[in-house]
Amino acid sequence: LSRHLVQHHRDKGRVDHDHKWSTFGVVMNTVQKDNYQALRITNSNSKAWNIKMLGEGSADAGGPFRDSISNLTEELYSKCLPLLIPTQNNKNSHGWHRDCYTIDPSSTRESHFEMYKFLGALMGMAFRSGTVIDLKFPPIIWKQLSGDTLTMDDLKGTDIYAVQAIQSLKENKSKFPKEEFEMGIDLTFTTQLSNGDTVPICEGGEDRPVCYEDVEEYCDLVLQTRFGECRRQINKIKEGFEAIFPVGLLGLLSWKEIETRVRGPDEIRTVPICEG
Repeated sequence: LSRHLVQHHRDKGRVDHDHKWSTFGVVMNTVQKDNYQALRITNSNSKAWNIKMLGEGSADAGGPFRDSISNLTEELYSKCLPLLIPTQNNKNSHGWHRDCYTIDPSSTRESHFEMYKFLGALMGMAFRSGTVIDLKFPPIIWKQLSGDTLTMDDLKGTDIYAVQAIQSLKENKSKFPKEEFEMGIDLTFTTQLSNGDTVPICEGGEDRPVCYEDVEEYCDLVLQTRFGECRRQINKIKEGFEAIFPVGLLGLLSWKEIETRVRGPDEIRTVPICEG
């Protein structure tokens, strides 16, 4: 791996859509043989791959392996990979989980799906071995791995303005008569996804106005659309995870336990080494 070449591409503003030059891509291409079986390590002292940093005189006794994990994780949060984007709460610095990133619903190339599968395999490796990978996902992502039912609070944890809009719409319906309500809104059956794209939430939704009697249906469809906006990408992540650890067993754990096994604990406990 040439980190100088990686930085050159990044300085040019390039995006590694085809996993060719980024640290993430180089590692992916190295370990994807045999459905990522090299990642089935069982402790954090093991290495899933050997890596040589070109021009840096490094021999991989463990340091370059750990560096490559840090580098590819940092790339996930940058614009050089097409997989993750800041949540709306992150972008607006408002609401819960402001440091989190979510899946880009517009990343739908075949090469993107293969990269999501590798991301899932990395998560499986971290879960299985204790090799920490600091993936800053909001609960709405972890809950889709554990199979938890999603609620409005989960959307609130990634896009509080979307939830406030739903709540405001319902409150206005209860406050105003039909004529006043419909004079005061100009909505169609569309919603905005995490990446800012506006999409219809039902067939012909872009041409269907939201009327007084449609409010509950509209709000339900918004939630369904937002909860499912990254379903295909999540399924690929699960597929990669399954190659390392059985996804079906994740239902025995809470989403928070899964997050902790992948990311490590939120707080590091310290104990005194002597009394007094």
